[in-house]
Amino acid sequence: MPAQDIGFQPRTNGAVLAIMKTKEGAIMASETKTFNVEGMSCMHCVAAIKTAVGSLPGISTVEVDLTGKKVEVGYDSQQVDLKTIQDKIIDAGYEVV
Repeated sequence: MPAQDIGFQPRTNGAVLAIMKTKEGAIMASETKTFNVEGMSCMHCVAAIKTAVGSLPGISTVEVDLTGKKVEVGYDSQQVDLKTIQDKIIDAGYEVV
């Protein structure tokens, strides 16, 4: 296991901050945010969002739930902010609600 979980902290923006300690002893922060997204209907939509959001620096995961109309993004807030992620989803042709 490359990193050890050493705590979680809810954020005021709806994200969750996970504090991790790597086996080398470095501390890293990984946040997770779930966006409600309209306009997704097929696997092409899933691929488009994963590609668009995944191209941003600091993105670790992008999970798309078509049925639930949700996109969950793991990211490093020191490299990318929520507005940039949201704008990338919008630029890909979808509505963040």
